[in-house]
Amino acid sequence: MRAADVLRLAFAALYQQKVRTSLTTLGVAVGTLVLFLSLSIGIGVREAVLYQIRRHDDLRKVEIRSGSGKVEEHIPPGEVEVKGEMSDAKRKRLHDRLVNRWINKNGYPATTPLAVERLQEIREWPHVESVTPLYINFGRATLGEKGEDVQTVSATVAEKLLRGRLVAGAWFAAEDERSVVVSEYLLYLWGMASDEEVRGALGRKMRLEYHTGANKPLMLMSLFGLDASMADPEQERVLQKVVQRLPEVMKKLDLTPKEMEALRRTLQGPTLPKMRQQPDHLISAELMIAGVLRGPEKGDPQGGSMVERFRPDADLILPVGTAQSLFLQNPYHAERGVEAATVLVDDEAHVKEVANRVEAIGLGQYSLVEFAERLQTNVMLLTLAMSFIAFVALLVAALGITNTLVMSVLERTHEIGVMKAVGARDRHVLLLFLVEGMLVGLLGSGLGLLCGWLASFPGDAVARSLMERQSDVHVDQSLFAFPLWLTLGVPLFATLVTTLAALYPARRAAKVNPIEALRHE
Repeated sequence: MRAADVLRLAFAALYQQKVRTSLTTLGVAVGTLVLFLSLSIGIGVREAVLYQIRRHDDLRKVEIRSGSGKVEEHIPPGEVEVKGEMSDAKRKRLHDRLVNRWINKNGYPATTPLAVERLQEIREWPHVESVTPLYINFGRATLGEKGEDVQTVSATVAEKLLRGRLVAGAWFAAEDERSVVVSEYLLYLWGMASDEEVRGALGRKMRLEYHTGANKPLMLMSLFGLDASMADPEQERVLQKVVQRLPEVMKKLDLTPKEMEALRRTLQGPTLPKMRQQPDHLISAELMIAGVLRGPEKGDPQGGSMVERFRPDADLILPVGTAQSLFLQNPYHAERGVEAATVLVDDEAHVKEVANRVEAIGLGQYSLVEFAERLQTNVMLLTLAMSFIAFVALLVAALGITNTLVMSVLERTHEIGVMKAVGARDRHVLLLFLVEGMLVGLLGSGLGLLCGWLASFPGDAVARSLMERQSDVHVDQSLFAFPLWLTLGVPLFATLVTTLAALYPARRAAKVNPIEALRHE
């Protein structure tokens, strides 16, 4: 029997039972549709999320932080000793409050500081491309006669996220450039609101000042309930003279020794953190305004690194080299180092190795590789659950095919006898029924594939809208993926299932006795 004859007879048999064949084919289509969509959206969501992370090399980044051991190891026992009779629960509560007070007064102890030497050591590790410290500082910026308290952060020349928010001017051209990018909010505080005024600020020189200890002139204003942020440079210079004369003036006051000591504690602020208890020294720099940065908006690209949380509301962005030179002039900062830095690894496969080495030397670390692995695991579990449902649907459709072909064998017993009488072999009859099952699988899986592809368009629009609404991140690519192996593999799998479902009725048909079949009505 020729292949063309087998196909013609199989199509004719299916056509004779149009309703039964249509319902069976529809069952296969539904199972294929569910399987195809579940795998497609599972792959698509995973690739979309990984794309959003990889677009800024976040999967190759390891955030490192200065290591902190047990706080109590650095606190003199007498500072946190709780005296008196009380319950253990109350003793612990009071002990915790004493520990917190000591931290507020002296700063959090760093057992493994991120000093310059340690950062250089990490740069020389295998698989490490670069180490970028994050220099965060608080100072005072002055343009003309207007001054404001500001937060400054560092950024590299290759910075992408912040550069995308420039509304005027340009980004840095060198790491040690004596320039600064200012926020539009800071310019607004300085009285520059219109676009023309913002552009007019470009190229102007501004003064940036940091105090190594407590800024006593501003503290003096706060002591008398005045707004320290409104002080101009001339007022600060006058107040500095007042502060310098205070010890001499205090001696002339009609105060008892006890009252004098109380006043001294008030003015000196002995409860200030350690970094502000050092001698007051002014660190200053003249910087040119190179660009203006707008505030963050919904839909702006988001970096995955935790250090990015410091940047959106910064008033001034300094080149990392310039920020480092100013930061390390503070003896406290030079000793303690930075709080955080970002390590860029040459390949995602080596991120865990570098992260483990960071932990081994006592530093804290965080990388998005662990998040990506958890994401892929969760997506895989969800996909498996949906695929199981699809497999059950295909199994039900396969049982329908088995039932359909068994009934077909009973109805076509006489026909099978005639075929065998004119020379058809058992294998020809077996092949005929297997081809019928295969044709139902091909038609049903093809229909399911087409419906799945058509359903992906409205489904993708809804899914991306929900994802963007929840994460405030614009999704550039489709959440449904159609790789070649999926487009070909799902129909082939569905066809294999239906063909195997036809095996039992096909073997039963092949074993029909032609003499008995010819007598069958």
